[in-house]
Amino acid sequence: MNKTTIENIQKRILQLPFYQQLTFVVLLAKRQLPNYLIFNIKENWGNQSLLKDAIKLLEKTIVTRNNFDTEIGIMLQKIEEVTPDTDNFAGFLTSLALDACATIFDGLAFVKDKDTKHIQHICNSSLDLVQMYIEFRDNTDYDDYCFTDQLFIEELNFQKSMVEKLENLLIIDEHSLMTLKIQESKIGELLTGIQPIQPSTVDIPIQLDEEIQTWIKQENVNLRELIPDLLKNFYQSMKKIQNKAAL
Repeated sequence: MNKTTIENIQKRILQLPFYQQLTFVVLLAKRQLPNYLIFNIKENWGNQSLLKDAIKLLEKTIVTRNNFDTEIGIMLQKIEEVTPDTDNFAGFLTSLALDACATIFDGLAFVKDKDTKHIQHICNSSLDLVQMYIEFRDNTDYDDYCFTDQLFIEELNFQKSMVEKLENLLIIDEHSLMTLKIQESKIGELLTGIQPIQPSTVDIPIQLDEEIQTWIKQENVNLRELIPDLLKNFYQSMKKIQNKAAL
C-alpha cells in the first residue's frame, strides 16, 4: 500500500457521477459523526442534531435530484456556527470534530458549485487525520503516511469499499442509501474512552464508565438492539403504573 494506491482510489472517486460522489460524502460524514458526538459530550458545546439534519439534507438532495439551493445556503451558515475553533478548544478531539464538520460543509458546497476539489479535500483530510492521530498516539513524526498501521489501512479500505459499491450502483434511491452499511470511526472513542450510543430511536449520546464498557465488550452486548428494547419495556411498565393509578 503506497501513495499510488491512494491516488488510484481518489481517481476512481472523481470518475463517479455527481450523485454517487455526493453519496460518498454522506457515507464518510456518517462515519465521522461519532467523533463529533464525543466532542459534544466532552466539551458540552456544539449541536450534533444539526449535523444529522445536514446529512439528511444531503440524502434528500441525492434521492430527489433537487439542489435545494436556499436550504443548502442556510445549512452552510449553520454548520459554520457549530464548527469548533482550535483557538477555543484545545486537544486532538477538536480536530476530529472540526473534520466531521468540514466533510459536511464541503459536501454542501459541492452541491452548490459542483467543484470536485471538495471531493479531493474530503478524501485527503480523512486520511490525513488518521495519520495525525497515529503520530499523536505514538508521540512520533512520520515522514509519510502510516501505511502499515491498522487504523490507516481501515480508513483507506473504507474508501475503497465504498467506491467499489458506488461504481456498481447505477441508481441511488432511499432504499439503497439505507442498505449502504458503514463502519463508524473509532478514533474519538480510542482517544477519550467515551462511547457514543446512537440507536435509531435514541438521539442522545451516552457516556459510560470504564467498567461498563469492559462488560459490554466481554459480553458482546449490542447496544443498538438493547437500548430500544429497554426503553420499550420501561415505557410499557410506566403505562401500566399510570393505568392502575387512574383506576
